[in-house]
Amino acid sequence: MNEETYLDLLSRVSPLIKKEDTVMRAAITPHERLTATLRYLATCRSLEDLKYSTIVSPQALGNIIEETCKAILKVLKNDFCKGPYDLEIKSFEQCDDPGNGEISISLKMRKISKYNYSYDVNWTTHKTFSDDRGIKMRFDVSKWGIGGWGFNAYVYETYQPCKEGRTFAPDVVDSFFNSSGVDPPRCPIKQGTYYLRNWTIELDPSSYFPELPYGKYKGECIFLLNKERLGCWRLNAEITEKTVYGNNGLFLG
Repeated sequence: MNEETYLDLLSRVSPLIKKEDTVMRAAITPHERLTATLRYLATCRSLEDLKYSTIVSPQALGNIIEETCKAILKVLKNDFCKGPYDLEIKSFEQCDDPGNGEISISLKMRKISKYNYSYDVNWTTHKTFSDDRGIKMRFDVSKWGIGGWGFNAYVYETYQPCKEGRTFAPDVVDSFFNSSGVDPPRCPIKQGTYYLRNWTIELDPSSYFPELPYGKYKGECIFLLNKERLGCWRLNAEITEKTVYGNNGLFLG
């Protein structure tokens, strides 16, 4: 484990394992508690052996390691655990490198319900958009974890974005084209600016991905032609453990 990763983990678990000094003795610090636990997990040495390198009694080490392991599990659960989930879209924005502007989108989003959002969209293509032009669409998902953003957690690329869009989510694509007035509502898309107002679509990704790792994500949708960016937008979202309610409305976990 490198220093950056260790310090990040220490900052997360410290509030859960920190103890107060007493009049009798100074408390064992979070740093000492975490290093003892990691050493135990890495070496499988006995508590009797560890007492020499940590200068902590085996009895105290047993309690420290148990408490610290529980803290590590709690703070890392959203980084490494996966299962049924709820998805919340946080924001939609331009990438740091938006490209040359041939394809541009301005979007405002409002949450209506758990899976429903309402969108106001202005989008422009300064040239005809077609699968025949050799435009590559790249969707690059990054996940937040220890040490920061883990890039390329998931990457999808296609040179046929129109065809692939209709294959993967035909209802969404048809609704988008019809609501924005694309005529005819299919590719190729003529040069121009198109508008959507109060466009509402229900998105429940669990029908495609029943389980996903919990945590914070950002996904960048990039359009390229011969390695030149035509446009790029970023979606920020968070995936959390699925909230379940019983028939009486009580939270079940």
